[in-house]
Amino acid sequence: MPLASPAKTSFTMTLSSTKFHGCSSDTMICPTVRPLPYFGACPQVGERELAASLRRDFVPLLARRLPDHHLVGQRHGAVPAFVARHKKSFPCFVRTDIAAFYPSVRHRDLVAGVQLAWRDLLGLSYVPAKFKRRYVGGLSQWCASLPLERGIPLGSPLSCVAAPLMLVPLWLEVKRRFGVPLTVYMDDVLVCCRDMGEAAEVYALIANRLSGAFDLKVQCSKTLSGRFSDTPLTFCGWRFAGGYAGVDPAKADAFRARVDAICRRSRSVPPRALVKRLNAALTAFGHYYKYGSVTRLYAELDVYVRRRLRQQADFSAVRGGNGRLKRLGLRSLTEICAGARPRRTATSGLRPLRPVRSTPCAPRTVVSVSDGDLAELCGLLRVAGDKLTELVRGQRKLLRTLEHLQEEY
Repeated sequence: MPLASPAKTSFTMTLSSTKFHGCSSDTMICPTVRPLPYFGACPQVGERELAASLRRDFVPLLARRLPDHHLVGQRHGAVPAFVARHKKSFPCFVRTDIAAFYPSVRHRDLVAGVQLAWRDLLGLSYVPAKFKRRYVGGLSQWCASLPLERGIPLGSPLSCVAAPLMLVPLWLEVKRRFGVPLTVYMDDVLVCCRDMGEAAEVYALIANRLSGAFDLKVQCSKTLSGRFSDTPLTFCGWRFAGGYAGVDPAKADAFRARVDAICRRSRSVPPRALVKRLNAALTAFGHYYKYGSVTRLYAELDVYVRRRLRQQADFSAVRGGNGRLKRLGLRSLTEICAGARPRRTATSGLRPLRPVRSTPCAPRTVVSVSDGDLAELCGLLRVAGDKLTELVRGQRKLLRTLEHLQEEY
């Protein structure tokens, strides 16, 4: 069944043209914002509702087919856990990124890609008409309101959901063809492979599909392949090298720059207010990276924060060492890291358990199976498998028939 085109669908979601802050409804873009690739349109009426509806419908399917996709909702430490879980069976990797993803997306690819993602996640050979009536009209009208034929707004709630969904058929094809695990964050993908030859094939498939189907290109500066054991890898702010997961040095430098900016902008605020602002940065950074090998780095950053804090005018006369800063409410990255370690349960004060008496086990009996019985058992299993396949085929046929009847009546 052909996909619904943007020009032939009815609009179900209300995306009316309205006046935005500082811009008219004709331009649909604020005059103070730079053009592509760094433009951002103000949210339209119904855009947030459409994005929330797409997320509600797609997340359960993604959790089953692509559990390591960022739309499912990854916890802190999901990326190190993914690498630790698969690096033994899949010692090689390929990591790539799409160059200028948001500014280069074609609108017709976005509308068609969301439909194909729904089809592939359900395992169907067509796009259900119910899905088209619900979403294609709103997506088409939203794309038609944008000033150019390419590019989607940065920071838009609908862009953050529809753009990753457009690439879901590609990730499903990689997983289905090679049988390898992968994790996705927006347009960044990390694929674990069995050897370097398979990594080259995976990269060729991704690059060819992006170029042929979406007219997109991979970013060569962020493309890397190798082995987890000897090739340093940077992904989602983490740096994997030699079997350890640490913080990307660029992210650590960015954290120091943020601390400097907070202290520079807060020269005239009271000490407790400054500590409160620093605690927000410490909490966000500390809880994200606390699942890696960061004990030494956290200690160094704690020293840097305290030294930078004592350079402030209001803290120059503070005495009492680190205890004084702690009483003011300053958080510690080292304490956050210690809280992520598994706690040891105390055994003091518990009643000792009595040893269980050992009971003699009955002698094992070895059952011999002849070749004829084994062949008969294998034949029965094949027949049962064929029957189950026919049953699943009949259920899918019945489901398609019911959907066609529902569409007609």
